[in-house]
Amino acid sequence: MRRALAFLAAVLAAGFAFHASAQSGPACGSPYISSLGDSLPDIAEKAYGDPSEWPRIYEYSDNAARLGADVTSLFVGTRIELPPCFNDRDEAPTPPPVRGLANSEIYDPDVTRIEVLAASSPRLFVDPEAPESGLVPHLVKAAFAASGLKVDLTVTFVEDRLKGLDTLLWRNKFTFGMPWVKPDCRNVLALPSELQILCDYEFSDPIYTASVVHYRAATTNWTPSSYLDLIGRNLCRPLVDNTLNIQEQGLLAGDVIKEFRPPEIEDCFFQLKNGWADFVAATRYEARDALALGDLNQHALLMPSLVSARPVHLITPKHSPGRILDWMQAFNQGLAQIKRNGVYDEIVSWHLSSLDRNRQALQ
Repeated sequence: MRRALAFLAAVLAAGFAFHASAQSGPACGSPYISSLGDSLPDIAEKAYGDPSEWPRIYEYSDNAARLGADVTSLFVGTRIELPPCFNDRDEAPTPPPVRGLANSEIYDPDVTRIEVLAASSPRLFVDPEAPESGLVPHLVKAAFAASGLKVDLTVTFVEDRLKGLDTLLWRNKFTFGMPWVKPDCRNVLALPSELQILCDYEFSDPIYTASVVHYRAATTNWTPSSYLDLIGRNLCRPLVDNTLNIQEQGLLAGDVIKEFRPPEIEDCFFQLKNGWADFVAATRYEARDALALGDLNQHALLMPSLVSARPVHLITPKHSPGRILDWMQAFNQGLAQIKRNGVYDEIVSWHLSSLDRNRQALQ
């Protein structure tokens, strides 16, 4: 009896210790359980010293699915995985290497040859001039290297995303395409006609999640709490980005929301500054760079009460040969493996730090 009570006391003590450590304060690279009054900007400030880094937490792991669309009010007891801290490794001049991919021009029947068609925008994900061609290609290479297949992988870039989607990929001229957002196909007709074909594609597990954020003019007090508050407003979104997060709500049909699509995101912030647009929607890294380069930070305010998670995937048509669908499953297994062994975090941390350093160098 005495031994049983001692064991129970030890278990309870360990549980209290874990709870106390979890609640001692947000620490980068560890889980955190939200408490009363928590907001994601507050957590970001405590963990990283900068409240504006909250999208980094939102995009990490499965946080977006747990947190919903309002990061200013969190449910008590929500488990949040905080991304790793920056460290000396992030400052390395070369990215983490990918080991295990085959690279030979000699025919080998045991080698699986995979050709990936990559859209060269948005730059956050894919950049042919960046090390390893950017964050998403780097993760894709690492996942295939860990998949158990002996893979010779090549990446080809195309500027015309829609041609790649409805012609090259659809005709199986390439094995996979990346990076593509998975639309809500429960209401296909709400999607842009050119993107409805995505509902006839298979999607891999999410490779990386980007947050689509919204800015309003600093001179207005308008702060929406839901997409319905956007009705009757003027939206500006750069031409290279999609507007699935709003289109899936059916709000762009019949000009419920008036949409402007200039070539560059800088044009959108110029419209916001001059009162021609009520709000701007963009992935947060592209928006942050545009605001910094254009010295427009004082004219635009980020609205954390409205955010959308858009994971990106590998895709292949549903009519692809069975072996390609098997390769996608192998990719999913490899992706899960690099998330378990820390390679995923290492790659993500390096690329995000590299983006930050490049932005600071341009300022």
